[in-house]
Amino acid sequence: MSEWLQVLPQQRERYRREMQRLAAQYFTRRERLSPSETIEQIRVLGAPTVKELCGPFRWRQTPYLRPIFERFWSRGFSEGAVAKASQLGFTDSILINITAYAAYARPGSISILVPSDVFAEDFSKDKIDPLLEHSPIVAAAFASARSRDANATLLNKKMTSGYRLRIFGANSVKRLKSFAGIYRLLDETDDFENDPKQGDPEDLLDRSALTGSDHAVRKLKGTTPTLDHGRGWKDYLAGDQQKLHIRCPSCSVPFVLSWQLIRWDKTTEHHPETAHAVCPHGHRIPHELKESLVTAGEYIAMNPKATMPSWHIPGFVSFAEQMAWPKIVTKFLEAGKDPAKLKVVFNTRFGEPFEDRSGERIVVKSLRDRRRIYAAEVPAGVGVLTLTVDVQRQWLEVLLVGWGAGEESWRIHHWRLEGDTSVTSAVPGKLTVWDRLDTIIQGVYVHEAGVALAPAITLIDAADGERSQVVYDFSKARTAWNVYAARGEKTFRGKDRPSRSAMVRMGKASDQAVRLVLMNTYAAKDAVFGRLRIEKPGFGHMHFKLTPDDSPEFPPDFYAQWENEKKVTQPIYRNSTVMEEVWITTGRNEWPDLEMMALCALHQLGDVVRHNLVQLVAQVAAQGDALRAQKALGLPRFPVAAERPSTPGRDRPR
Repeated sequence: MSEWLQVLPQQRERYRREMQRLAAQYFTRRERLSPSETIEQIRVLGAPTVKELCGPFRWRQTPYLRPIFERFWSRGFSEGAVAKASQLGFTDSILINITAYAAYARPGSISILVPSDVFAEDFSKDKIDPLLEHSPIVAAAFASARSRDANATLLNKKMTSGYRLRIFGANSVKRLKSFAGIYRLLDETDDFENDPKQGDPEDLLDRSALTGSDHAVRKLKGTTPTLDHGRGWKDYLAGDQQKLHIRCPSCSVPFVLSWQLIRWDKTTEHHPETAHAVCPHGHRIPHELKESLVTAGEYIAMNPKATMPSWHIPGFVSFAEQMAWPKIVTKFLEAGKDPAKLKVVFNTRFGEPFEDRSGERIVVKSLRDRRRIYAAEVPAGVGVLTLTVDVQRQWLEVLLVGWGAGEESWRIHHWRLEGDTSVTSAVPGKLTVWDRLDTIIQGVYVHEAGVALAPAITLIDAADGERSQVVYDFSKARTAWNVYAARGEKTFRGKDRPSRSAMVRMGKASDQAVRLVLMNTYAAKDAVFGRLRIEKPGFGHMHFKLTPDDSPEFPPDFYAQWENEKKVTQPIYRNSTVMEEVWITTGRNEWPDLEMMALCALHQLGDVVRHNLVQLVAQVAAQGDALRAQKALGLPRFPVAAERPSTPGRDRPR
């Protein structure tokens, strides 16, 4: 009895201390942690081969992903999309952390959708199993996490709360239709392939039976974009387009860290090891400051009117060794102009889509098979004529085109005037090419209605620097005949005005007061090559005149010239990730240039002509009817207009 009395106080003291410990654990008021702070408390990383990555998870490795994780758990969130470079930690820091936090703090069924079943198995082995192995607090939320029963299969794991984690391949249509979680995580959506019978896997996931609780569905999609019309990039553009803005340490101006702002020293050779960033004001930012600037950065929506949040994360913000700026520059330089290598750089380093159009030639099918015999020199549908001239050193290419309703066009005549185009003074008994061109400009061409038509406007290419002055002098002396010098610009780049055509605008040649027509080359070529594909007569259709193959008027090699133009995509300037579509020429292209100029000539006549082509065609037909009636009645013919003046300079008649 005495021994028992001696032991009892010790047991009482042990009991008191245990109660104090339990009270401190469950009843002491503690500061509430945010979801990202909770993850740092419950998740442990285990990477035996990389010692520095072992231990508690910390956001300092991927601070640019923390705001996305917090937004997922914010009130009102339902869906979001992330377009990113590769190897940014998105899967590990976002998808796996969402899985861990949902199992521990916000129980609900989880669906993870990846491109294929093989990918799903690898995802479970490489991501989910290490999570449960090294994070005991998270593992405690899963039932029989380490056993081999029905509650812990590779792609289907049950939680102690009763909910399930399921991992699907996008090709597992039957499994997709049977289950959908409260939390829906989609990885690498650009690699999803539609089922030929069932359709889009994401839609199947959204339509499948909801398994879970009364909570609202939360869905997050992430991918490395591949094409500008791909699933991932379209999802990003449909959202508010948030981009990480950092502040320049010199001027404190916030800006987006992008490829356009990455620079390196270039003398006779490139020095990628000197890679650095520049702020919009030109201040140099060394690579060593990247970590601190990115950690302090914040996301700003570029499309704030959108309701769905979306984020773009380039590789320039990553702390991974392979994403260091010098290494990214090295990869870009190694890619050169190889589209296959550039695609890898754009997708995996820049986190932007890339489409190779370098080999996308404009193929014109069976143009020669569409040739037809005209009933007259100028067919019935023509209401106005335009003349265009391409200037070469030893010849002139001249094209006469007729225009009708809906800008339907007919090729009337083509001439190649051979001779030295620098010679303007005629030798006795021999005309220069410019004298012969003058004859064509002054000529009249018989319409099917019996009316003689003359070119309403003539455009002469003055882009050749060696012949520009000759063109200026020739056109200036014939301004009264609507003869203009013309020069192409790739694009007007914002100089267009709504009141003017997007094809042409007026300019001036140096100080000579020469009226110069500036042509929007790319816009005109886009229009012409688009119309080449219109095979049925009508709006925009292009008619071709049937001539013998040995005829010099429309020789066979002229049709082959259409294949020498192609449209490619390239950076808008060196080191830029902003791409633009441009036209390049791989051979002779006189005919495409003449057609482009012909369309610009029609636009130069103004909307009064372009919008009234139907009335002009009817007017020509009415004149023809009047001539036939006049002839039938035996009335004298109308007086013929005087021949066009040929006197050059200011002394010619006005």
